[in-house]
Amino acid sequence: MNNGAVPGPDGASQRSTPASGGAFELHVALDGMDPEDGLRIQLPLPAAGTSLSNFLDQVFPEDEEQQQRVTSLLDVRANPDLPDIYETILAAFDEWRSGRCTLSFQNDANQPLDLAAPIANPLQSEDANPP
Repeated sequence: MNNGAVPGPDGASQRSTPASGGAFELHVALDGMDPEDGLRIQLPLPAAGTSLSNFLDQVFPEDEEQQQRVTSLLDVRANPDLPDIYETILAAFDEWRSGRCTLSFQNDANQPLDLAAPIANPLQSEDANPP
């Protein structure tokens, strides 16, 4: 389910993509989802010091205008289902924010991630230990 260094809700992960010039691929899948049905999106690297929590708030914002900006980054030519997948995961985040569900954030080794920690720490760990 995970393919990179910084997993998010029940199996999301981020992997640096050297050829992308400072970007990485975010892969998010929820428990019970086929990993191939997860969300994959190319994103610019976040600013230094950005916490995992703040980053996830940027990718899965409450604001509809910001959601549209993220949706515009989806490669619908590669997978026309990505907007629906994004909406499903966005709904899970909305439920989580309102306290109606629980999301776990863990790495590929199923170790819990600290949402307050800077996102650069897990990305640097991935660069130091490629799969």
